[in-house]
Amino acid sequence: GDRVEFKCRLGYKRIVPLVPTTAVCQPDNTWAPPLQEACTEKTCPQLGEPLNGRIVYISYVNEADKFGYQAHYICNEGYYLLGTKNLYCEVTGNNVEWSDSPPQCERILCQPPKQIPNGEFSNSHKDTFEYSEVVTYSCKPSNGPDEYSLVGESRLVCSGRNQWSSNPPECKGMVKCQYPVLKNGKVISGLGKKYYYKSEVTVECLEGFHLEGNKTVVCGVNNNWEPKMPECIKGRGGCDELPTFASMELKGNPAPHYTPGNTVEYECLPGYKRLIPVLPTSAVCQPDNTWTPLQEACTRKSCPQLVEPQNAQVFFTHGTFQFGSQAHYVCNEGYNLIGVDILYCNVSGNNVEWSDSPPQCEKVSCQPPRKISNGKYTKSFKDTFEYNEVVIYSPNPSNGPGFDLQGSSTVFCGSNNNWEPKMPKC
Repeated sequence: GDRVEFKCRLGYKRIVPLVPTTAVCQPDNTWAPPLQEACTEKTCPQLGEPLNGRIVYISYVNEADKFGYQAHYICNEGYYLLGTKNLYCEVTGNNVEWSDSPPQCERILCQPPKQIPNGEFSNSHKDTFEYSEVVTYSCKPSNGPDEYSLVGESRLVCSGRNQWSSNPPECKGMVKCQYPVLKNGKVISGLGKKYYYKSEVTVECLEGFHLEGNKTVVCGVNNNWEPKMPECIKGRGGCDELPTFASMELKGNPAPHYTPGNTVEYECLPGYKRLIPVLPTSAVCQPDNTWTPLQEACTRKSCPQLVEPQNAQVFFTHGTFQFGSQAHYVCNEGYNLIGVDILYCNVSGNNVEWSDSPPQCEKVSCQPPRKISNGKYTKSFKDTFEYNEVVIYSPNPSNGPGFDLQGSSTVFCGSNNNWEPKMPKC
């Protein structure tokens, strides 16, 4: 006969239509009527989509005073956020409200970049520059015989609010490198009378000599060739160490030594196929003892596309359908997985295939619960019970008085087709 009454927690309100929130203790030690959730979450006011941006909502589960969800603001490219990035739906008194005012997405603009001595930049008359707008620096004519050298990036891009992509360059006094001299070799490109900053030359050795070092050098900011000038060493030279690739392997057996002009052929590894458009799969030993070209010419093969399963979700790791990827199956609540939960895209002969057939998700159901001595349960007429369906045990009056129920009177059909918790006793 004792009565209990429940009320909604903070941040919750009564469900409409109303369901009971009061229960009475019965002579068989059960509560009646059987109670169910009678309250639902309150919601914060709907937020308008921001101009030049978007909102991503993220759900929370019992996280401090955060109630239900968070609004995460993201601006479109070319705009920056002015205000609070994340708003939280929080309990405030008897209501729920957003933790702050919505932010705004403002256009990204840059102030003019710095002026540099002996130099200038394009559009220097402007007061502001828009996102992605480019300015180009150049050096002014010098009063001497040699021009100034522009050291650093000549092009700057407005990449953020009052942020340029790099520091302004400098117009330095003459940067000049000495004439490139290579004993037992010669310059084959870039030949000139003077060599200023960023001048580039390419060299090669005379017959009977091989190159040690880089065949191309550039005039650096310190008036030196970078990297340093190579040397021509007497002898055949050649390429000893073969290039290695992630998608290809050497065709045939390696030779003990390769001389300039020798070619090696590669082929795709198992699970890979040629890229389209087709790229070279051969490499040639160069006079400077390097291999060219050095690039991947194969890509992963793909397993057959998997059909979206019923009552389940698929999560891919290490790609989607390419060789080496994995497909992880997860059934929706109330369904059990029948089959293998992870499929692997593996090599099979010359092809790639999934390691198993896709699984299925079958609806959870339970056989009737076990009968107990001197007791009974509701819905005993049914042959099968659905997921989360409840039955209530009580002492059987036909067996006479004096029996009490020990354990939970309520059991439900659980996710493994079994009843939970364990059956009570009389």
